[in-house]
Amino acid sequence: SVHTITDRILEKGIMTAYHEDSDSLTLAITWAEGDDLTKLADCVPHCIEEVLQAHHPQLHAAIAELLNKVTEGPALDKLLLSMEECTGQLLEVPALFSATFSRMSEEQRARMLKRAVGFVLPFADRPRAGLALEACIRLQCAKGAAGGVAVVRPLLDEILAHCTTLMRSGSGNFLVQQCIQLAPISFADSIAKKIKGTAESMSLHRHASHVVEQILKYVSVPVLGDLLSELVRSSGSAARLARSQSGNYVLQTAIMRCTAGLWDMVSTRVKGCLPDLPPVAAERIWVRLTEKAAADNLLLDLTMNFQPPPKKPHQQGGVVAPNAAPMQHQPVHQTQHQAPMYFNDPSAFYCHPMPYVDPSMMGAPWAMDPSYQNVGQVM
Repeated sequence: SVHTITDRILEKGIMTAYHEDSDSLTLAITWAEGDDLTKLADCVPHCIEEVLQAHHPQLHAAIAELLNKVTEGPALDKLLLSMEECTGQLLEVPALFSATFSRMSEEQRARMLKRAVGFVLPFADRPRAGLALEACIRLQCAKGAAGGVAVVRPLLDEILAHCTTLMRSGSGNFLVQQCIQLAPISFADSIAKKIKGTAESMSLHRHASHVVEQILKYVSVPVLGDLLSELVRSSGSAARLARSQSGNYVLQTAIMRCTAGLWDMVSTRVKGCLPDLPPVAAERIWVRLTEKAAADNLLLDLTMNFQPPPKKPHQQGGVVAPNAAPMQHQPVHQTQHQAPMYFNDPSAFYCHPMPYVDPSMMGAPWAMDPSYQNVGQVM
């Protein structure tokens, strides 16, 4: 019976019982009720550090379920306090962190986030910790959340203070993106002001460019004007962005977010760089210009023509050097590793491919967003 299994677990301890028979622990937590559930909750704080250090997703999922099931009272308070004291380790287990945070009161959440502030920079390159911090920001900034942004304000301030470092980080940039999307618009404005003077170099960076795109999408109109003026301050600036693998996404987002008041300046400078671009890059940018003009009924000079790429010497007329061998066209063999669709469809370059997320991180609701999982696909 469940009562017998629970007594055996309490006698041996959570960790020993899990190593001997993990299914029995899961079964006990799933079906336990009343006093049995409370006894299991009382047992966890004594081994919480071992639980968090163990790399066993099944164990973490079982403790998360226990957190969700146990009723309010001394047992839950003791369990939450033990979790709070291990905030640094808990950040490495996003699903368990989310379950803990969701059961806490506003006062407990505020205390826990104050502890988490000290881990923002050390965990900048740890994707699991980033997902955990995103979870609490998402929960607190959701409509109707008591306390709302005030609870996560210290965390947002810490992220803002180190935003330029986080933007260049493979994991930290996604944390900043989530903050821009979820926090009030003033946060995006503050990030935009932080990168003033370095917006172009950030746009050329493989990680920071993602954040610049989000800033362009969520920033207020006055700050947007300053940012666009910096990114497209000349045709040369536009050309550098257009040639960059990361910068071309930023330039296309800038075009689509351009206001009517800035359209003449932006479109003139962007068109000025097109003749100097490779044909494929020029076509991408031209597609965005025409789409924006059509969508917002803006004026655009449609006389721009693109020159074909220069021909190889053996393809041109006239005298060819005797040693110039003709180009050999090798047959293209289809393989299972096809080029992503955004390399074949110029109109798809507006969308940045999203990174792959480890399936072991997918236990929490915030990580189930499909945009985290589609690798090399157009969103």
